[in-house]
Amino acid sequence: MRIESDYSRVQLLSGLGYLVADSSDRGFMQLSFSTKSGRLYQFDSATYFDISLHLDFKGPHPTVFDAPKATSAPYRIGSLPLDTREGASCNCDEYSLNVHCNTTHTEGVGHITNDRPSILNILDDVLIPATLISVNCREQFCITDEMLADRLSEASREFLPCIIIRTLPNPVVKWRSPQTPYFHPSAVEYLGQQGVVHLITDLPSVDASTDEKLSAHHAFWGLDPSDTLSSHAKHRDRTITELVYIPDSLHDGEYLVNLQVASFKTDAAPSRPILFPMQEVYNDIRR
Repeated sequence: MRIESDYSRVQLLSGLGYLVADSSDRGFMQLSFSTKSGRLYQFDSATYFDISLHLDFKGPHPTVFDAPKATSAPYRIGSLPLDTREGASCNCDEYSLNVHCNTTHTEGVGHITNDRPSILNILDDVLIPATLISVNCREQFCITDEMLADRLSEASREFLPCIIIRTLPNPVVKWRSPQTPYFHPSAVEYLGQQGVVHLITDLPSVDASTDEKLSAHHAFWGLDPSDTLSSHAKHRDRTITELVYIPDSLHDGEYLVNLQVASFKTDAAPSRPILFPMQEVYNDIRR
């Protein structure tokens, strides 16, 4: 059944178009949208890829920059631990973690400013057009604007509000190597010039671990390294998501991203980027 109500139409970032939803026998949605340039796409709400790292409090997980491991323990009422294995009627754990060092997270300009605006006040897009690229860092650990320009030479600007960058080689663990790649400030400036608002990377930080000034962070948000007020940032609407993992099975190309963020009123929060692959069904440009 074609749904034509206002509720079925979701405005996409950068005015890409409107979603039109068809119900399916499985209870999921077949959705389609058109771009300003006349391209028509379809995607299935049941077909998606979660590229977040799943935080296992009892197992191995990231401990970036020598941060302690995340922990969990039963909350206690008096001497009674709320743990069904200890006779309690329910489980109720307390959790301790470092959002920036233990898991996939999304941060806003508050990450580098004194006033720390909440990420919830910055990220308000439901579905974001995105481009996934792979960058070879086997010999060049510093990602430059030239490297990105080469990979984006044929990318459509309609799908550059969000860029997802997979670094090669592609092991799951990328936070223990002394040769972990990082972004040159000019590289993130270049991304901004291409219209990128949301940067998603599989690295623990866009900056080198030795860069105490966080030069790339400042360059991406357009804030002088000596400034600590978010109101002075030229690009306060931008976000950075770090510590994702993009499996080799996902091909470079265009996607829609649902960037799910925990409702923490903080400068950064644990996040779960969901990628929806798409099928192009019509292209008016080719006619």
